[in-house]
Amino acid sequence: MTDSNSNDHYYNPEVSGFTFEERTGNPDSFSAGIGRVVLSFSMLESALSIGISKCLRLDTEIGKIVTSELSFKVKVHMLSSLVKKLSSSTAFNVGSDDPIVTWNKISNQCFRSEELRNQILHSEWSGPYLRDLKAVRHKSTAKSSRGLVEHVEIVDDARLLDIADYIVNVVVFVDEFFLEMQFVNALSDSHS
Repeated sequence: MTDSNSNDHYYNPEVSGFTFEERTGNPDSFSAGIGRVVLSFSMLESALSIGISKCLRLDTEIGKIVTSELSFKVKVHMLSSLVKKLSSSTAFNVGSDDPIVTWNKISNQCFRSEELRNQILHSEWSGPYLRDLKAVRHKSTAKSSRGLVEHVEIVDDARLLDIADYIVNVVVFVDEFFLEMQFVNALSDSHS
C-alpha cells in the first residue's frame, strides 16, 4: 500500500544524495555536541524500557510493545512503582544499599537528564556557533506564577559534552541497577 503523502514534497523532505560535508562543510563540535546529547538521552530511554521489561519479566518483543508508547516521565514513574513493589522480593544490583533509596537517587538523575536535554532541544540558538563553537541559548517561559521569564546564556561545545556525559553516566546507573536481578520470592509478589 502506497501512502498518499509519499510523493508530496510538502510532506516528505527531498533526499538530495549530497553528503554531510557537501552540504555544510566539515562537521563542527558544537553541532556534534547537540547530537551527542540527543543520542545519550535515547540510550537512557532504552535503558528505562529494558528495566521495565526486566521487572515485569517480559521477553524483548512484549517489552517493546509495553514500553514503546510510554513517555520518558511515565517510564521513570513506572519503574519507581515497580521497584517499590518488588523491593522486598527482588535482589537488585545495589549491594547492601536499600534499593528504594538507590532507585530514588537514580530517578532524580533521570529527571535531571530530561531537564538538561530539554534545555538544549527546546531553546532558541543564536551566534556563530560554527565558527566559535559556542552559541547563545535563549529560553522564554510564561508561567502564571512568575509571568514572562527570559533566560540567556552562552553555551559552548564543552558544556554540551558535559551534559551528554552526565546522561551517559545515568544510563550506566540504570543499567547496573537492573543487572542480574534475582527474584527471591516470586509467589509473594504475585499474591501481594
